[in-house]
Amino acid sequence: MHSSRNKQKYEKSALRISITGSTIFVILEIVMAVITRSQAVLLDSVYDGVEILMVFVSLSLVPLMYKPSSESHPFGYQQIESLFVVVKGAIMIAVTVGLIINNIQIIFHGGQHVNFSMVAYFEMSATLVSIAVIFLLRRMNSKLTSPIVIMEIQEWQIDSVASFGMCIAFFLPQIITGEWFQPLIPYLDPALAIILSLFMLPVPAKTVICSYSHRKKKRFRKSKISYLRSLLHTGTQNYIMISCVPDGNYGSACISP
Repeated sequence: MHSSRNKQKYEKSALRISITGSTIFVILEIVMAVITRSQAVLLDSVYDGVEILMVFVSLSLVPLMYKPSSESHPFGYQQIESLFVVVKGAIMIAVTVGLIINNIQIIFHGGQHVNFSMVAYFEMSATLVSIAVIFLLRRMNSKLTSPIVIMEIQEWQIDSVASFGMCIAFFLPQIITGEWFQPLIPYLDPALAIILSLFMLPVPAKTVICSYSHRKKKRFRKSKISYLRSLLHTGTQNYIMISCVPDGNYGSACISP
C-alpha cells in the first residue's frame, strides 16, 4: 500500500511537471504565432493546448489506477486508462488533420510571409527545454513505468523533434540567398506545418490502435470470468486461477455464486 501511494505521488508529480512545461510553451507559442503569423508555430500551440487539457484529465484518473481489484472489477480500473488514451489519441488525430487541411488552403491562396529568424531562435530554445523535460520525466518514470507518463514523454519527444526541424527550416531563408529560392519562401511555413502534421500523425494513430487492442483483451478476460461464474453454482466461494494474456502473469479472480 505504501509503495502504491509513492507511485501515485510520483505519477502526479510527473504529470504536474508536464502540465507546467506545456502551459508555458502554449502561452509563448500563441504569442509567437500572433507576432510572426506562423502556421507551424500555431500547429505547435494547438497541439500542446489539447495536450494540456488531456493531462488535466490524466491527473483526475491517477487515483483510479491504484484502486485494488474487486469482484466487479477483477482487473482493476486499467480499462479507464486505456479508454482515456484512445480518446486522447483520437482528438490529436482530429486536430492534426484539421491543421493539414487549413495549411493546404493557405498554399492554394499563395502562401504567406513570416518572421523566419524570430521563429528559428524561438524553436531552438524550445528544443533545448523539451530535451530537459524529457530527461526529467524519464528519470521520474523509471520508478513508475506508467503508461500515462510514457505517453507524456512521447509527446515531449515529438515536440522536441518538431521544434528542432522547425529551427533548421526557418534558418533556410538566411542560409539560402539565391533568387531561385525567393518565390518559394511564402510557401515554406505552411508546407512545414503540413510536414510536421504528417510526422505527428503516426504516434496518436499507433496509440489508439494499441490501446483499443488492449481494451478488447481486457473485455475478453472479463467475459471469461462471467462465463466461469455462470458455470459454478456451489454454496461456497470459489477461486480460479486465470492466465493474464499476453504477459503470462496469473491472478486470482473471486467467483461467488
